[in-house]
Amino acid sequence: MGSKRAQKAKKRAQREAKREVRRARSAAQAGKSEAEPATANAPEPAEVLPSPTPEPSSVKGHSPPAQVAEKQAPRDPHIGYVAFSGFNMACDGDGCIVAGSREKMQEIAKHFGEHFARHCTIQATGFQRIFQAMQLGGAYCLDEEAYGRFLEPARRRGMALSEQDFSEPGPYGLHFVRVQWFG
Repeated sequence: MGSKRAQKAKKRAQREAKREVRRARSAAQAGKSEAEPATANAPEPAEVLPSPTPEPSSVKGHSPPAQVAEKQAPRDPHIGYVAFSGFNMACDGDGCIVAGSREKMQEIAKHFGEHFARHCTIQATGFQRIFQAMQLGGAYCLDEEAYGRFLEPARRRGMALSEQDFSEPGPYGLHFVRVQWFG
C-alpha cells in the first residue's frame, strides 16, 4: 500500500514539474511578445539558466576566456523569494510578496495557512522578472532585505524610490513596502 502512495506521489510531482516547465515557457514567450514593441529601455530576459557543461577555465588544458569577469557580473540581480501554490501567490493585498531570504518566506507562508505553507513552492526571483511584471501592471510588496536589493537596479531604471523605515512592524509583525510601476 505504501508503494502505491509513493508511486502516486512521484507521478504527481512529475505532473507538477511538467506544469512548471510549461508555465515558465509560456511566461518567457509572453515576456518576449510584450518586450518586442517596447522601447530601447526594455528589460532583458527574466532568467538566465547556468550551463550544465563546465566552464572552459575548469577544463584541463584550457585557458580562461578574456571576458570571464564580465560574465560573472549579474545581468539579473537576485532580489528575493516568492511563494506560490499552483496559481495562488503569497500576496499582501494586491502585491506579490518578495522576502529577502528563503527562511523569511517560509515564515510568511505560514500566515497563509498550514496547507499553503506545506504545499507552496518557494522560488528565487530577480530584478528583471519583477520589473517586467510591474510594467504589465503588477505590484510587489518587499520586505527590508528585498527592498534593499531592489533599490539600486530600480533607480537605474528611472524609478524614484527613497529609503524606507522598517522599524515599525505591521499588524502581524511583518513590514512591507509596496512598489508599483506608473509609467
